[in-house]
Amino acid sequence: MVGFKQVLSLLGISALGLGISTQNSSVDWPIHDNGLTDLVKWFNAFSIYNHWGYHNPLPGVLDFESGAHNFTKIMTLAKDLGMYMIIRPGPYINAEANAGGFPLWVTTGAYGGLRDNDPRYTEAWKPYMTEISKIIAPHLITNGGNVILFQVENELGNQWLNVATKTPNLPVQEYMELLEKNARENGINVPLTHNAPNMPNFMPEFQGGSYNPWGGPQGGCPGDIGADFANLFYRNLIYQRVSAISLYMLFGGTSWGWHAAPVVVAPDLAMTDRVGNDTDYSTNSAIAVSELRNPETGARFYVVMHSYSPSGTLETLHLRVKTTEGQLTIPQHGGSIAINGHQAKILVTDFQFGSKKLLYSTAEVLTYAAIDGREILALWVPTGESGEFTVLGVKSAKVKSCEGCANVKFFAGKSRITISFTHNAGMSVIEFDDGSRVVLLDRSAAYLFWAPSLTNNPVHSPNSTILVQGPYLVRSSSIQGHILELTGDVANKTTIRVFAPKSIRNLRWNGESVRINSSANGFLTAQIKGAPSYTLPALSGWKYADSLPEIRSDYDASGVAWKTANHTKTSNPTTPASNNPVLYVDDYGVHAGSHLYRATFPTTQKPPTGVFLDITGGLAFGYSVWLNSHFVGSWLGLSYVDKQGLELSFKNVTLNSGEKDNVLVVLMDNSGHDQRQEALNPRGITNATLLGPGGTYSFTEWKIAGAARKEDAVLDPVRGFLNEGGLYAERVGMHLPGYPDADWNVVETGNSLLSVQGAGVRICRTQVPLDIPSGVDVSISFRLTTPSEVTFTSETGKTNQLRALLFVNGYQYGRFNPHIGNQIDYPVPPGILNYNGDNDIAITLWSQSAEGAEMKVEWNVDYVHRTSYDMRFDASYLRPGWNSLDTTLSTTQNYDYALQQAQLFIMYPPIAYMSYGITDVTVTNSPTMPRFMGFFDCFLIKRFLTDNNARVQNEQNTAPRVGYVSEPPPATGIREQVSNTQSQKSSSNEVLERPDRENHSRANASSEMSWSDHSQTERRNGIGCQRHSV
Repeated sequence: MVGFKQVLSLLGISALGLGISTQNSSVDWPIHDNGLTDLVKWFNAFSIYNHWGYHNPLPGVLDFESGAHNFTKIMTLAKDLGMYMIIRPGPYINAEANAGGFPLWVTTGAYGGLRDNDPRYTEAWKPYMTEISKIIAPHLITNGGNVILFQVENELGNQWLNVATKTPNLPVQEYMELLEKNARENGINVPLTHNAPNMPNFMPEFQGGSYNPWGGPQGGCPGDIGADFANLFYRNLIYQRVSAISLYMLFGGTSWGWHAAPVVVAPDLAMTDRVGNDTDYSTNSAIAVSELRNPETGARFYVVMHSYSPSGTLETLHLRVKTTEGQLTIPQHGGSIAINGHQAKILVTDFQFGSKKLLYSTAEVLTYAAIDGREILALWVPTGESGEFTVLGVKSAKVKSCEGCANVKFFAGKSRITISFTHNAGMSVIEFDDGSRVVLLDRSAAYLFWAPSLTNNPVHSPNSTILVQGPYLVRSSSIQGHILELTGDVANKTTIRVFAPKSIRNLRWNGESVRINSSANGFLTAQIKGAPSYTLPALSGWKYADSLPEIRSDYDASGVAWKTANHTKTSNPTTPASNNPVLYVDDYGVHAGSHLYRATFPTTQKPPTGVFLDITGGLAFGYSVWLNSHFVGSWLGLSYVDKQGLELSFKNVTLNSGEKDNVLVVLMDNSGHDQRQEALNPRGITNATLLGPGGTYSFTEWKIAGAARKEDAVLDPVRGFLNEGGLYAERVGMHLPGYPDADWNVVETGNSLLSVQGAGVRICRTQVPLDIPSGVDVSISFRLTTPSEVTFTSETGKTNQLRALLFVNGYQYGRFNPHIGNQIDYPVPPGILNYNGDNDIAITLWSQSAEGAEMKVEWNVDYVHRTSYDMRFDASYLRPGWNSLDTTLSTTQNYDYALQQAQLFIMYPPIAYMSYGITDVTVTNSPTMPRFMGFFDCFLIKRFLTDNNARVQNEQNTAPRVGYVSEPPPATGIREQVSNTQSQKSSSNEVLERPDRENHSRANASSEMSWSDHSQTERRNGIGCQRHSV
């Protein structure tokens, strides 16, 4: 098998897909204490998950083409950039993803217990695994690509019925066999990494970063995974002879929607046997040492660390090592080895670099290169520490350049030189008699030391490498004649030192010529200008609209957005209460985000006085309840509670009289499905019981609304089906770029203070342009805050009891629950943000309090770098929006003509999902009106007619389409029409039972907004272009 030995010994980085741009900065030494700040430095591979649910959102619907669904580009990129790649397609991935990456349609129980050999489950995953294997196969290393490993399943821990007795769980083992068979049958012929016995140790998910759970501290716990952690724990893996290490996660970014998770190997270290581990190697019994030996080259690696790993003491020692010249105790010429605090070191003997041999070194090897036929070895020590090393094959040496070096001493022997030194901040160069060199660095200088390859081969030779010290990041290098081209990033004015061939006469950085100030001391020196400052424009010009019309008693819930909940049985293993139909949202194809229930019940002679609701929605979920438009209470949520029951009083609500039913509305959010087999845990109402003196009461009807969707297609193949929930604003597309908001209300409370009066939901939006200069990388994050002792005080007495969603150019990029968690900063990458044009920012605010709620929205520059990467790249295809054709019509004939011509207005590119497919159009006195599909056009046609002689029928067309479906408008020709004077009313409402630490408001909840306040364009005697019935 091609590269099999290499495949099993590669070190790599695990990342969620994109942004690994420094992969050519690879060096030949894999372990460097970079404290997680250099992101991709020292790695030669990366891994990605593939999300089954993302690619297979509906039964029978597979998408490997739209937007980020087309992941073949990243496999091609890995080849172009010289990085190996590990693919982890599942079908289950865990990854702190919604349902662990399962498509949410398998969480109903209809596919069995999941992750076993159940034929129903097998038939569910097989189309996805078959297709994705076929897509990956051409990119395998065995077929000329760079994919070296293929992982089936992930974190499968139930393969044994009894671990101690090794009693197999046969359904699970047969499941793994089915997955392996499927992969092999569809062209996967590289090693499979899951549960393979007797293979080199591979650590596919070692700590590189971490997610911050609900209730965690602001910013997470970076101190727990800082430089000391990296230094000690990564070396400890080498101590245990782990052959491949994948740091999970070193690069994460921000997941969107409801999805809620380079160095070439040193050839000698790639294949090693563990010779021993003991404290006898050290003269200090507090220090433990593990010896690894390469059986082919004889190189030895000594991993030195505290025998008690939590210890942070300063320990000094001498090390007993074996070499080709016998056993030595090092250092030999004074001084000692220091293990200072939470630290470990990897020290070498008999390490071959080019034609030279490093007999031993108490400084750690960073990398080496061969330039103009002369070796350059880089060694490093922590700042202020000493080192000693012996090089064979040389006769004399001298200090060529000293920046931080001290107490340098030379001890000459027969064809060898031993050098001892101390090093402070900086870089120094020792030159041998034959022109070869050793570069000495302290830790701070080593952080900024790069070894970019001149080729895109992950196993490039040392003579195809140059060395660069100084920049924040070096992305690539190439030589054209006498010109060395370097690309990378710097924050400030930077001095760079470049070890390059003597033939180099000119240096270019990011395409611009850079003056070479010096070529003395064996390296080129130049100055690179820093990044300019950048100030973001103000987030001002906010507008708002109501996003909870559903609580109105006269709201029409007959549209296709609403599912009648009438199932009497469920396949879910958790049985709901029997006094209602099944109210689990997944049973009705509603899976993610916010959901709405609308129930009706009559006013009996002894009417109900309250309701008991028991709802499950995942950790930190919440819900709010209204009766006849009046707020009756909320469950605010707790970080450790995934199911909660409340008794809510109708004390301050007037029940309807006569034959008119009362309307109970429940708005809940679904924080995501659990992982593993617990993905079957239901979401939704498990019990809803009316309470009162009349004994037993019954609801007349239950309806459920969730995210806008079709039965056979995803409305948003670019952003994916998990981008949106079921709030009204989401269902009609108010969060999308270009949604018509000219008639919305203006926020008068300042540039960034947004609020909701009483308990309810608003959507606020603004548009802000960015014009970030070419060649500048500006990292931008949004900050969301609410009233508190450390932020600001509400001048109107509003609370922080809200749930907010942040949308950036249509992507849901932040969930903000301030009374539960401390996450306030939300980074958003370029591509989602348009660095060269307008950006539509939207916030949905769900107030769970009768006093109302408010929040501030800000955005900040986290850092600015001058870069070779063009952040103004055209990513418009990633940001499809709500486009409209505003055609004023005065006659039926003009309307007739406009509809015929509308298909000429196509939104580019064709993968954009904002499509509005009108299927049948019937116009009075126009019987020849053609039948047509809107394809990828999204348009809004206004007609100003005194009569109401046009109507749009949206019936299911047999032709496939991707788009927004609009329900038939009412007979008046206006979808929702409410008098401007008719406002939403609320009253004081009491929570009868509530848990400790919860302080539900009992004050009056009022809202000045009526449904007419949203000023939707379709209300103005026109025909709407809603993306879904609402």
